[in-house]
Amino acid sequence: MSPVIGAGGMVVGSSTILRDLTSRDARDQRIHELEAEVTRLQRLVEVGPIVFALVHEVSEPLTAINNYVHVCRRLAANTGQESISTALERIAEQSDRAREVILRLRELVQSDDRKTGP
Repeated sequence: MSPVIGAGGMVVGSSTILRDLTSRDARDQRIHELEAEVTRLQRLVEVGPIVFALVHEVSEPLTAINNYVHVCRRLAANTGQESISTALERIAEQSDRAREVILRLRELVQSDDRKTGP
């Protein structure tokens, strides 16, 4: 605020200049968001190949484990050995649980890759 001086040297009013900083604040907020996104994407670029390799390397043995469990279940059912069947069920549950973790990792990396694509 500045005084407005009249012809006789007296203050006859005041002058105020206002600046609307809304767009600047919005721009600064957007820049901050974009910087955070770039940092996240840089981490993904570094970790992505490792996750893909991990997913592949762990998926293969899990598939083999599941196949063997299914065969053993059939054998246990045919011979009437329920204790083996119970143990195999627990193995299968844990194998399925590990497979779900792998699928979530794969989805995480794939969905982030799609966001950065064309």
